[in-house]
Amino acid sequence: TNAVFLNNDRKMPLLGLGVYKATGENEAENAIISAVKCGYRMIDTASAYKNEENVGRGIARCGIPRKELFITTKIWNNAQRLGDAALTVLVWTTSIFT
Repeated sequence: TNAVFLNNDRKMPLLGLGVYKATGENEAENAIISAVKCGYRMIDTASAYKNEENVGRGIARCGIPRKELFITTKIWNNAQRLGDAALTVLVWTTSIFT
């Protein structure tokens, strides 16, 4: 199988593209577009990678509706208090989808 079903009935691909080292200009954007063309549907990212805008552009321009992609992110340890975590998610989603 190439995916698992989570307890919320969402399908999560077992293989995804990680954008940790994609720090060059448009590198993450181009990697996402290429990966989606090859069949990838999961993108693994984090705010600590400092490439959110590139990731957002890649997601927006990849040609696949957002609802068909599985995006994972991570919150830095010192931002895991409830208020900080909510703010981190708000800032991240605002930066990649605007």
